[in-house]
Amino acid sequence: YIAPRLNAPGRLGDAEPSLQILTTDDLVEAQTLAARLDADNQKRRSLSEDAWQHAITQVNANSEDSIVAVSCNGFPMGLLGPLAGRLNERSGKPAIAYQLVNGVIRASCRSNNVLDLHATLSKHADYFERFGGHARAAGFSIHHELLDQLLEDIRKQTVAATQGEPNVPVLDADAEVQLEDLTVPLWNFVSSMEPFGEANREPVFVTFGAKPIDVRTVGAGGKHLKLGFEIAGERVDSIGFGLGDRALGSGSVDIVYQLRSDVWRGRMRHQLGLRDIRPSAHE
Repeated sequence: YIAPRLNAPGRLGDAEPSLQILTTDDLVEAQTLAARLDADNQKRRSLSEDAWQHAITQVNANSEDSIVAVSCNGFPMGLLGPLAGRLNERSGKPAIAYQLVNGVIRASCRSNNVLDLHATLSKHADYFERFGGHARAAGFSIHHELLDQLLEDIRKQTVAATQGEPNVPVLDADAEVQLEDLTVPLWNFVSSMEPFGEANREPVFVTFGAKPIDVRTVGAGGKHLKLGFEIAGERVDSIGFGLGDRALGSGSVDIVYQLRSDVWRGRMRHQLGLRDIRPSAHE
């Protein structure tokens, strides 16, 4: 995939190679830059996994804390946002990943429908050296002596927002469809809605009782999950990043996914980007 490789140098702190490869007219330079981007992407993946393992040692799955806050000193700042997003998705709680740099805490935050991050941080604007973002994603810099008070205030805001009920991870789908409903016109219609972002979210679909042709794990250590489905007589693959540990058995599955398209050897190829999967409860 091209996008993760273009994104990787910036995540590691220097986005210049990504700009250079998009603007160069020199083939040799482009090949050199492509190798650099690929190496940076490998490094990003390795460091992201290290950061995740470091973070989850700080998280108690049974904790009644209303938020997740983890210290990630020593990792590139660009990795903290995706890390906070992963913690938020796993826990269902607002998540904050931060590091201490020269006496200043720099943090990335992610939330779901539970808490409006920007509104919450705005109530403490005088705490920050800088902050910004939107309802679901934000970042801030704050003197380290103020961090504990800020986190306690965010905890109180989260409890108030949930009325004291425990946070449960929720994955919302926009529509329930059958696999046979996934026609080329639907794929084209979804593509026509791009670009997606906070104000224009990418559609999420759910299908119950889908019957895979085959199931296998891919990637280092079988970290990812790949399934094939038959749709209108054609094979359509699906990929679930980080879902390789799911025990699915041999029957039908319930899947939550987004529609993906790319061009492979001159042909348009459709794929399902899995967000979640489980053995079907609808057999």
